[in-house]
Amino acid sequence: MAQSNYDLFAHPNPFNPATTISYQLVEDAMISLAIFDMNGKLVRRLVEGEKSAGLYSIRWNANDAEQKAASGLYVYRLIATPINGGQTFRASEKLLLTK
Repeated sequence: MAQSNYDLFAHPNPFNPATTISYQLVEDAMISLAIFDMNGKLVRRLVEGEKSAGLYSIRWNANDAEQKAASGLYVYRLIATPINGGQTFRASEKLLLTK
C-alpha cells in the first residue's frame, strides 16, 4: 500500500492537559507510537505491538505520566512495519503542551 494512505494526527493541539493521537494503518503492522521531548528523550511510549489495519486513537494525559510533562514542544512518532513485508512507514508531528 502507498504510504500516503497512512494517517497520523493529534487533537486538540495545542493541548492542556490531554490530547488524543489518532493513526490509521492501511495493513497489519508492528507499530510503535511514542512521545519525545525536543532533546529526543523518550517521554512516554503509548503503543507497541502488532495491530490490524484500521483507525486507532489513544489519549495522552501529560499530567498522569510517571513524571509530569512540562509545558513546551514535544514530538510524537509513529513507526509501522507491515507484517507481510513492504516499506516501513515513519511519521513525526509536533505537539504543544500549554499550562
